[in-house]
Amino acid sequence: MAVTMDTYAPFDAGAGANSMEATWRSFMSQFPSGVLRGRNNDMQCYADSTGMQVKVKTGECWVRGHWGQITSEKTLAIASAHASLTRIDRCVARADFSNNRVEVDILTGIAGSGTFVGLTQNTSIWEIPLAIITVPATDTSIDASQVQDQRLYTGDRLARGVVGMVKQATSNSGVNAETMMESVTFGAESGRYYEVSFESNHDTSNPTFRFRYATGTSVTTSGTLIRDSNVEGSGASRLFKMTGIFVAPTTDTYTIGVSAQGSGLNVTSSAATQRLFLVKDIGLL
Repeated sequence: MAVTMDTYAPFDAGAGANSMEATWRSFMSQFPSGVLRGRNNDMQCYADSTGMQVKVKTGECWVRGHWGQITSEKTLAIASAHASLTRIDRCVARADFSNNRVEVDILTGIAGSGTFVGLTQNTSIWEIPLAIITVPATDTSIDASQVQDQRLYTGDRLARGVVGMVKQATSNSGVNAETMMESVTFGAESGRYYEVSFESNHDTSNPTFRFRYATGTSVTTSGTLIRDSNVEGSGASRLFKMTGIFVAPTTDTYTIGVSAQGSGLNVTSSAATQRLFLVKDIGLL
């Protein structure tokens, strides 16, 4: 004999016809939140030096079971800059369950903190990131270079390719204590896998290279370890390659860096042999 489930929806009649907000959110929240790719201008946040403001282009998003659409560009005010300290603000899309709406807003950061405020994701409000905005001290107008994209896209389980790259002919000489050499900052989605790789020439005996990460816009040698590699061998100049996998524990902005230490380690490169640090989104596995 069939036994009816406790909750089900949507149907035209019966208990399953009562598909109010809470029921809808319960089953549709299983679909990942984010911007809907390919809808108009993908809700891109940008600035154009027209004052203390940013703008969000047309597009659609899916936030914890709620759909939102921007059909005409929105302008969001940025709070006045601090007199002596840099501040990092954040542009978000938000589903407000208490006020029954989906909106875009600016989360004003704390001047001098070096990072931005976190997202609110609870039973009253659910936010997803669109961009971060750097506001230098005494600034009076936001330009394009001050806005960094943080959008995450929903309905996209496949690999998204390169999300951060540094390729340059930079060298670090005489490295002894662990030293950060390169880093990339990007928006990561909870549960997605990211491949981290680094290659460069070096010369020293038995150096150590490490991948580390931290939330926010910087990482230090105290950041969480992804992988380390002790290179055994003589001090002859040679090419070193290292790869690791990072799984985002929560949806946020992360910075991943590569560090090295050795005994007078020289990590070298030239115009012909540029060192490469790469982070690739390889999908939900």
